[in-house]
Amino acid sequence: MLALVLAAVIAETDPVETRFEQVQPPAVAVERSKGEPTAVVLIHGLRVHPVHREKIRAATFHEWQEPGSSLVRKLSQEADVFSFAYGQDVPVSQIAESTGLGDAIKQLKKAGYSELVLIGHSAGGLIARQFVEDQPSSGVTKVIQVCAPNGGASMAKWKAMVRKEQEPFVLSFSKQARTQWLLDRKDKNVPKHVQFVCVLGDGGGVGDFVVSDDSQWPVDLQEQGIPVIRLQTTHVTAMRSSSVADYLSALAVEPIPRWSNARVDVARKEIFGETKTP
Repeated sequence: MLALVLAAVIAETDPVETRFEQVQPPAVAVERSKGEPTAVVLIHGLRVHPVHREKIRAATFHEWQEPGSSLVRKLSQEADVFSFAYGQDVPVSQIAESTGLGDAIKQLKKAGYSELVLIGHSAGGLIARQFVEDQPSSGVTKVIQVCAPNGGASMAKWKAMVRKEQEPFVLSFSKQARTQWLLDRKDKNVPKHVQFVCVLGDGGGVGDFVVSDDSQWPVDLQEQGIPVIRLQTTHVTAMRSSSVADYLSALAVEPIPRWSNARVDVARKEIFGETKTP
């Protein structure tokens, strides 16, 4: 009976599998380039595993997080580059709360970086956002969201595209789940000292073919003066595009101040065709 109880406890506390590596310049452990103040951490989004269920739990880098990708090569001209991966058998919020990303940031702080930048694509942007909201003193100085479903994505309801083991992850960024997430965290905001920007993929004219414009840059972030940059790209191609890589490398090192209500209004009119000062 004791063995069964211990097994149950272990199962309930089993951490999310994560992986964190320095990809440029390549290093076995965190090794800060001489005089380099900036570390960029790339955080991926959904990877569907319809056949091999064991891969759902495995922390695997996407190809654009690897050393030879155009994104990593471009970013390495401005900063040391790291990649973070995670298993996808639990909700997004649980990944953000796990020890993996927090331990990674602690390693970077210990190495002496003064600028810690998180670049999160899709669900990776949600993880980065929740992390800085929950850990305002972590040392992260900037978050760049790319095509992030802050307001949810309709495709998250398409359970047919994923195995049952991956449903908790996918359903956690459905529109219903994200609405509840915001209600549960209505007193949480992006810390004022953390620079934050939404890179909005608009290759389809009304979104990136996966996430709508108003989900990528929702009202709750507009009300905080979070800037938005609209690019003609799709959800799938954004992190593989050389032109997007140019924008991201510039954003990683350039100041990104909060916008005034008037500036938010201008962007709202440009993107949504409406003006509504928060």
